Amino acid sequence: MSLPTATESAVRATNWLSDIAYTMQFNSWFSISHNSVQNKSLFWICCPLSTVSVLGSTVCERTEKKSARKYGKNPFKRSKNITPNSVLKITLFPEPELHRIWKRWLAAYRWVYNQCIEFYNYNRVLPEGQSLDQYIQKLQSQPENEWTKCLGKTRQEAVCEATQAHKQSRKIKKGKSWLRYRSCRNKSQVIQFKNDAYRNGTWYKTKIGNLEFTVAKGYELPANCVYGTEFVYQRGQWLACFPQYEPVV
Repeated sequence: MSLPTATESAVRATNWLSDIAYTMQFNSWFSISHNSVQNKSLFWICCPLSTVSVLGSTVCERTEKKSARKYGKNPFKRSKNITPNSVLKITLFPEPELHRIWKRWLAAYRWVYNQCIEFYNYNRVLPEGQSLDQYIQKLQSQPENEWTKCLGKTRQEAVCEATQAHKQSRKIKKGKSWLRYRSCRNKSQVIQFKNDAYRNGTWYKTKIGNLEFTVAKGYELPANCVYGTEFVYQRGQWLACFPQYEPVV
């Protein structure tokens, strides 16, 4: 009796593997007859049968597919510094052009906040894989809303503030809640900045250029602040708020 040739042995090995695969559960991730992906988060690396010896078998490796794009990332920075226990408030007097720039920031901040409040009030749903901050950025890309881009990353603070207001309202009222919008007629209006907005005695030097402001007599601005600062526009005056930590004796 003659020995089987290499071709006949390969065919027998293939049939033997096919019989084994047929007896396996249908929900198994391993398959001989199909080289398809049942789970979108997985992909295969398979060796072709032609490269395997007669007594060998097909080698398959399952690895996780990592997406290069990250969704749902929290855009809000959390400071690792000690929680402040006091606030330094200083009155600012900007020159007319700088005053107009700050008022534009204030209007853009209010617009972002109100858009978030409208989203929560009408129980809208975000598209899959999209955060509320990304939803606001999409609204800002519309031609009629491009003026709000002057806010920059401070937009994230407005989104965070609206989200916190929504959570607190639902917690207090235990269910549906209707949040109030902010108006330009409010006596006090606020802009919350990120902890990297204030550097070397001013806010966003690249945006305001050489425009300057003065401070109230007897006060001196800190050179930097490790915490997020805040603008308060009240009765035509600007107040700068600097959170601080003072050791308790």
